[in-house]
Amino acid sequence: MAFLPYASTVSTPTRDDAVVSTLTLLQLPHTFTQTRLMTSSEFRREAKTWGHRLSDGTLQELEGLGLLVPFFRAQEPNDPSVEADDDARTLAAEPARGGRLIDPCTCPTGPDSAAARERLFSCWQLLALRGALQTLSNRRGGFFDEDAARLAAVQERSFHIALEALTNRFFPAIVGKWTAPSGSTFAEQRRAGRALDASARLAAVGSRPTMLQEQANWLLSIAHHDDPLGGWWQVVRHSNHRGWFKLKGAALQAVWQRIAAEVLLRAHEELAERGDLLPLPEPAGDFWHPFMDRIGATDSTALTLDHALTQLAVSPHPLVVVVVEGATEHEHMTALLKELGLGQRVRVVNQQTSGDRPHQLAGFLAPQIRAVLPDRQILERNPTPIFVVMDPENVWSPEKRDETVWKLRNRIREEVQRQEGGAIRDEELDELLKVRVWPDARTYEMANFTDGELVDALLAVRPDHIDDSADLRTEVLDAVEYARTGRKDFGVALGRLRWGRNLKVAVAQVLTPVLVSKLGQDAAAAPPVVKLALEIAETAERMAVGRIHLAGAETEPDRIRM
Repeated sequence: MAFLPYASTVSTPTRDDAVVSTLTLLQLPHTFTQTRLMTSSEFRREAKTWGHRLSDGTLQELEGLGLLVPFFRAQEPNDPSVEADDDARTLAAEPARGGRLIDPCTCPTGPDSAAARERLFSCWQLLALRGALQTLSNRRGGFFDEDAARLAAVQERSFHIALEALTNRFFPAIVGKWTAPSGSTFAEQRRAGRALDASARLAAVGSRPTMLQEQANWLLSIAHHDDPLGGWWQVVRHSNHRGWFKLKGAALQAVWQRIAAEVLLRAHEELAERGDLLPLPEPAGDFWHPFMDRIGATDSTALTLDHALTQLAVSPHPLVVVVVEGATEHEHMTALLKELGLGQRVRVVNQQTSGDRPHQLAGFLAPQIRAVLPDRQILERNPTPIFVVMDPENVWSPEKRDETVWKLRNRIREEVQRQEGGAIRDEELDELLKVRVWPDARTYEMANFTDGELVDALLAVRPDHIDDSADLRTEVLDAVEYARTGRKDFGVALGRLRWGRNLKVAVAQVLTPVLVSKLGQDAAAAPPVVKLALEIAETAERMAVGRIHLAGAETEPDRIRM
């Protein structure tokens, strides 16, 4: 049984396959200007950043077995004024220097030959290194089919030659970097990239256009399987060379596999526009498809940066926004959510001090539609539900509440409908806008704390000139009971005591640990604000998992899921 390099499993070459010469690449405009050739020492140094320790002896052994043959050998120059260690890119750019470059596959020389001092590798050959080293290890263990391994390496080399032929045309736009060698301008390099299309480049090196999608699928699948970044790739792919090339080991290798795949897929797309190939299939549904990991993927199945950040719990956008009436509610809700691990992921807005009112927030948080499909509406990011939590008074009183809620829902609906083709159902609005008032027409403190808890908190923050006494406790209790009986705000109790309303926040801070301790109580016995915090936490967790869509025109009502 033969153990072959991993990238050779797409198709198996035959003994009659023609050997493509790398010298053909030198006939294409400005080859090796965007990705440079590497000397053997540079190749080994770069291999180390990919996680492979490679000695020069091992590299020569791989070449001797035909598992990894360099693109070129640089012959010793006839002109003594030419240094033997010239820059590899210069060597490729000026191949006419006395015929210095030869293709070891078509003009083999012994590794110790004085006529062939330096080996030059393509950066794309690093993609074959892991498989080649594994095959070498298998050979040392006695598992080696030499003919099959050599033929697989020939096919892989042809693939790398095709990649190099396409590089100057597609690579710069993919990585976000154009390289202009000395004596050349960026404009000249761009013109060189456009000088030959993908069809001409592939024809020049004898490559089949039909291999483009096959090889790209394989590269993306291998990268998806082996990348230690896992789900973080969906964030990292929105970067470019500034971020990608700072990675190390298997993560860097996976980036280069995806870059290679993107070169191939962009070539396929160019040929498809000409009618030479069928268009690439579009991924459908939520099941993983290799194209979902494409660099710069923008189709409806690809994760936006916001979606990717949300799934990894690092999104700058809140999962939920909670609008509360005043400083006390803000203090307590913030503390409860922090205790539940959501302090950084749920935004609590104090309506009294913030310029953000429920009406403005409802418009701002309306879902942003990315694409409208028959069965669903794809969103730019998961929607942000809004909880509006108020005392049952003014516009939130029973007689005015329905109208107020209708206005908020309509604000969201209008924002969605402004987007072309956008629509939102009543069931979805129920999930996005949740209005809560404290039960039994009571204000916040009266709905969530007992008289005893409020009296203890008031005594703890009493002004210095108020002496503690049994009579004082009775006086404070009377003030609290008066406010409760009359269904009045807690500030009324402070007013009867004449201690000043500015003590309200201090009382809230004393009550915070009392409230937090009730998170562990049985849900039925917990005060309303604790139950609400748990409901908010549950909603936030739903928003953080997976991708959420709005229903499409053909979606069955019972399949609506938020």
